[in-house]
Amino acid sequence: MKLVEIKFRKNGVNYVKRGAYIFSVKKNGELYAHPTWYEALYGENTQEDVLARLQRLNPKRRYELKK
Repeated sequence: MKLVEIKFRKNGVNYVKRGAYIFSVKKNGELYAHPTWYEALYGENTQEDVLARLQRLNPKRRYELKK
């Protein structure tokens, strides 16, 4: 899926943040109620790329994409 874009204006300049809403998984297998916003870094063009980075950097944690 494509990245989510959030547009905002600060000090008269328009900015765009690109990222993904990703759910963390609790130890008992349930999802948390609200997703967390993770900004995309260089070269990440999809939400799956952001998810892969999180799983690579945090091997003991589980994450799922927003449905």
